[in-house]
Amino acid sequence: MQTDQPFISVVTISYNDKEALEQTIQSVILQTYDNMEYIVIDGGSTDGTVEVIKRYQSRIEHWVSEEDRGISDAFNKGILQAKDGGYILMLNAGDTFLLEESLSSIAEYLDEEIVSFQIKTPRGLVLPRQYSFANALKENDLTALLNYIESAHLFHQATFVKKSVYLEVGMYDLSYKIRMDLDFLLRAIKEHRVKFVKKPVVLYLTDGISSQLSNRLRFKLEEKRAVCALVKEKCTLYKLYFYTMLPFYLMKKTLSALKYAVADRKNR
Repeated sequence: MQTDQPFISVVTISYNDKEALEQTIQSVILQTYDNMEYIVIDGGSTDGTVEVIKRYQSRIEHWVSEEDRGISDAFNKGILQAKDGGYILMLNAGDTFLLEESLSSIAEYLDEEIVSFQIKTPRGLVLPRQYSFANALKENDLTALLNYIESAHLFHQATFVKKSVYLEVGMYDLSYKIRMDLDFLLRAIKEHRVKFVKKPVVLYLTDGISSQLSNRLRFKLEEKRAVCALVKEKCTLYKLYFYTMLPFYLMKKTLSALKYAVADRKNR
């Protein structure tokens, strides 16, 4: 084991999605990086997920299958189990590393408290294309927040965060059902510099809960809430912008979903 390399805790949460979970588990345990641990938090699945976990339990440092209070609660359980002093990566069930050497290839970049990489979608998109916020977002800097959300947001599936950051700024808020990642990242970015590396690391499953068309309105409403919590007295200005743009956003997402649905049907 190369102990001079940063320690990485990979945390996967799941609920009644055993096929997706198994794909993720296999992706993690095949990593060539040694200085790491794997944590699986299941929400009490009844579809055979536990049997899948037990099949690989010799390669999993900690796992549990029990009822929880939602995604944020599961994330927090994983964080608390992670080794102190190391980095934590939230790799959800269905998301996978692009290569067996993914962690080995990015370890040299882990020299800031938050280090974010790119994700790749099943359709070949590599995101984000850029990330221009070298310093922490300042409180009430509405322009920076809008630019972040619209064009340069980070993906938590490819963002490595020191456990100490979670303990400092607070973990995931249980009141968020979808946009808990944005709420946390905004709080973290406000206090800490982010190092962004233009290197895709994870294949991001694009049909997760936040990507489902039926959840898009809630997705945006929780986004509004997270931004208002940060900009405070400028919240009224942001709400005006938000509600003006919301119909266009929902229309765009609907048309995009229809476009891909037609394309997928033609490819069958």
